Amino acid sequence: MTEFIIGIVTGILGWAILAHIVVPSLSFSKNIAKTYEGNKFRYRIKVNNTGWRSIIDVQLAARLRVADLSTEPGRVQVIYIPIGYEHTPIIPPHKKMLFHLRITNIDTYGLELLPKKVADSIKNGTVTLEDMLKINQDSTLQFYLFGYDRFSGARKLFESKRYTHEHVILGSFPKDGMSVELRQ
Repeated sequence: MTEFIIGIVTGILGWAILAHIVVPSLSFSKNIAKTYEGNKFRYRIKVNNTGWRSIIDVQLAARLRVADLSTEPGRVQVIYIPIGYEHTPIIPPHKKMLFHLRITNIDTYGLELLPKKVADSIKNGTVTLEDMLKINQDSTLQFYLFGYDRFSGARKLFESKRYTHEHVILGSFPKDGMSVELRQ
């Protein structure tokens, strides 16, 4: 009977270590980088696999939350913003990856939820992320990264903080850094 109890305890202990300690861990950059390329602004977010195991079959989603502009108080509209390379095969341990926001590629349904001025600027390609985050004081952008632990196959969801227009910084990410380097 003692061996049985020891087996159960070591099994639970092994599971706890593999499922909660030696797992993929991810951090998002504190800010969103804004650069001017060609004749338009580009926006990027950086993620860092700070864990000891690879994250595979990675999918990233960006969700713009705007307090409903209609007469329904407390209601929130959610608009998904396309990401360039929203699906990537792997983020190895201790590696960083950049993701690009495609703010002018919002689908038609998303445009209907926005004020006409912002929707028109998306259609003609002149919108800025700051415009979208200033629709009202409750507007935020949040990122969701889904991926599988390469070792266990367990799926995990990582959520960023909610970014506001104050988190959009003119500059770019250095190769190995997670902070936006300001441009003058």
